[in-house]
Amino acid sequence: MRFTPTGDCRILKARVYSYVTIGSGTCDLYIYNDVFGKPGTLQFSTTYVPSDYAWDDIAITPEVVFGEDFWIVIKIPRTTTSKEIWVLSDKSENHATRNATRRTSVTNWEVPGYNLIGDLCIRAVVSYTGIEEEELLYPYEKVVLEQNHPNPFVSETDISYTLPRKANVELKIYDVAGKLVRTLVDGIQSSGQKRVAWDRKDAKGTLVHSGVYFYGLKTDVDASVTKVMVVF
Repeated sequence: MRFTPTGDCRILKARVYSYVTIGSGTCDLYIYNDVFGKPGTLQFSTTYVPSDYAWDDIAITPEVVFGEDFWIVIKIPRTTTSKEIWVLSDKSENHATRNATRRTSVTNWEVPGYNLIGDLCIRAVVSYTGIEEEELLYPYEKVVLEQNHPNPFVSETDISYTLPRKANVELKIYDVAGKLVRTLVDGIQSSGQKRVAWDRKDAKGTLVHSGVYFYGLKTDVDASVTKVMVVF
């Protein structure tokens, strides 16, 4: 699975979710640099025992540093029986929702994740300064802005969106004339799924009138996207 850091970083650990039914054995974890969008030269490898229905944190020592894309790959040897690595669901960490697994053969492995949106079963925890930590998810193809819910609404609605990587984010509400009503988000956010509530108030704290409003999401990694919401 490919990851995209925002600068030079040290990989602290890999975080992997496993689903184990029966059997025993180990899994192999590999870290590669990226060469033309595919795993290149092996940079690190280790073996670990996967947990049952749980996330495993695998420490990366000695230090591995990347300034560009890198890959974390899990290999399940044939001798490891009944172990599966699952893709998780869009909205929660329910391993069974998508029912999509990738098993290895004795000589081959493949990378899960094909045009999927949502949390995935492999993550990377990195450090940019030695103090700051960030959990990287699989890089989505683009920023995803969901329809607000509920819509229409009376007093409050939630707006959800997914960021492919750490980015500067602007989330704003506009009226039908294009006038800015309120800025909900203006700053840097980490990658992953986000949810912001709008309480129907403008920048002055006054409740807005019933009608149609637009909300737009703009980041420095993707173009802005706008959707419609209706206020009763």
